[in-house]
Amino acid sequence: MRRLMVWVVAVSVALALSGCQKKEEAKKPAEPSQAKPEPTPEEIAMELRAAFQPVAAFVDTGGAIPQELKDQALSQLRTGKAKHQGTANGKKALAKIGDECEDKIKQASEAKLWYKVLLYCEALETLEPSNTVFVRYRDRATKEINKPRVTVKGIITDETTGSTNVSLQIYDPPTGKTETIWMREGEEHKKLRLIRIIGVNRGVEMEYLETGDKFEVPWRK
Repeated sequence: MRRLMVWVVAVSVALALSGCQKKEEAKKPAEPSQAKPEPTPEEIAMELRAAFQPVAAFVDTGGAIPQELKDQALSQLRTGKAKHQGTANGKKALAKIGDECEDKIKQASEAKLWYKVLLYCEALETLEPSNTVFVRYRDRATKEINKPRVTVKGIITDETTGSTNVSLQIYDPPTGKTETIWMREGEEHKKLRLIRIIGVNRGVEMEYLETGDKFEVPWRK
């Protein structure tokens, strides 16, 4: 009987201690979950650069960039800006990408890759609307892209008067239209001026009045 009482008391004490332990565990506050660290400026910059992946295959070809891909790239850039412009690291990354866009604009302009110039001008405007660097380059790129394409179709000299007329085929990029006209030295037509006939009817020298650039067009007979 005495042993039974001892056993009962022991069990009661054990249960009581167990209950206290559970209460202590219940009172113990849960450890807070660790917050995800903020991405570094370089990590954010890498994310922003990825916006240009859709157009990577076109920017250095010199040709037009498909509008759909261009819109996709700029849309991603706008999304990235909205996502990160509220943090210190995000602002650093956006400034870095803005500087990179400026460099690409200048390099592309020197290489006469005018569609690439336009792309990065729009990207810079998206990132830094108050930055006026892109305005001058965008204007020049637009003029170059719209520059008429000239082909010499014939050169005829009137033996009676001695005047020489040049048949020119002119393609206008903005409208996609082609026309054939006759011009003489010094005459102007649609932002073009015929400066002179080169040599003995070897071709002509033209001036693009929008930019002041002079260029030669050979006559391929």
